[in-house]
Amino acid sequence: MYGLVSKFLKTSFYCLSSVYLIGFANADSKSENYIKTAALEISNASVSGIYDEVWRLNLNETVNNLVDFDLMARFSIGRHVRSLSQLELDKYTATYRKYALITFEQYFKQYENFSIEIVGSVDLTERDSVVSSRVTLGDGEEVDLKWRVLYRNGVHKVVDIAIELEGSQLWLAIEQRSQFLAIINSQEGAVDDLIAVLQERITELRS
Repeated sequence: MYGLVSKFLKTSFYCLSSVYLIGFANADSKSENYIKTAALEISNASVSGIYDEVWRLNLNETVNNLVDFDLMARFSIGRHVRSLSQLELDKYTATYRKYALITFEQYFKQYENFSIEIVGSVDLTERDSVVSSRVTLGDGEEVDLKWRVLYRNGVHKVVDIAIELEGSQLWLAIEQRSQFLAIINSQEGAVDDLIAVLQERITELRS
């Protein structure tokens, strides 16, 4: 697993930055179909504009199946993952998952009657691709989202998501890594302090 995280990190910073300079190539259609199916489920769940417990549970199920939260959690704390016991890692990963899910909830609750269209894709490696999509909001505004998809153990999983803002791409996992490492390093490598911060943010978002 640590080798996979290391490979993911290297590809993130070196492959992603260069690939957007040379343009898009067609990626595996299975990656595009994977994102298209999940995106349709997310947008259909929000059509009614009723964000109740049923909507939350349905969204969480879809996102849990879509995203590899275990890999993202490990990636977000870098080398510090090697210092954790299995019990500590399980606690951190569970907290990270809760934080990520409620972040998704808050994001999609902002919009009603939105649709998601797949517009392109690019291969980084044979098992690593970026699928581009365009979100059209109810008022006609368009937002570009990119989905980093890994294929391993016979399964496609999203490992990062980027939103394009004013011509710049903000990658969630990479941004989180920067923030999380800053918190950990300020506390002399204590992951427990990061867990406490995430728990505080979860409480704030739920209030």
